[in-house]
Amino acid sequence: MPLGLIAGFRGGWLSETIMRVTDVVLAIPQLVLALALAQLMSPSLESAMLALSLTYWPFFTRIVYAETRRLSASLFVDALRGVGARSGRIVFLHILPNALSPVNRARHQSASASPSWSPPSWAFWAWARRRPTRLGPVPSPRAAPTLPRAWWYATFPGLAILITVMGFNLLGDGLRDLVDPRIRRSR
Repeated sequence: MPLGLIAGFRGGWLSETIMRVTDVVLAIPQLVLALALAQLMSPSLESAMLALSLTYWPFFTRIVYAETRRLSASLFVDALRGVGARSGRIVFLHILPNALSPVNRARHQSASASPSWSPPSWAFWAWARRRPTRLGPVPSPRAAPTLPRAWWYATFPGLAILITVMGFNLLGDGLRDLVDPRIRRSR
């Protein structure tokens, strides 16, 4: 987020440098890079979180950059500059809070699924994996079940993730429609 704020508000060569480095990191497949980083570290929730943080930061930088650029061209920012507000006050008290909504939405979407390299006891959506089924005992986490025999291992957690993400998106859209004054004026 700080890189996106700096690049979006300052402009110039610093902004171009930050965004070109972000583009280079975006060119690397994030899941492959996260898996490689997780293999280098011990298998734990902290390692998974660190691997995801190190590989998914360009997405959040891009989102904050775009929102900061959009908000910097807004009328209220021009009014704040007109009354003599300093850049730090504009960025931290006015632009950053308005840029958090898209970041929170992206964060919920990317963090709703548990990474597959975390231990089964920490898996958020995989609680059903440890319960016995009618087909016999559940295989160990090391020997992954095949989908034709145990299709529900991927289906029901996937549906739960889909419903949760859809719910957060609809909630966010509803709150935006309720709070955004531009949408209220057009009704």
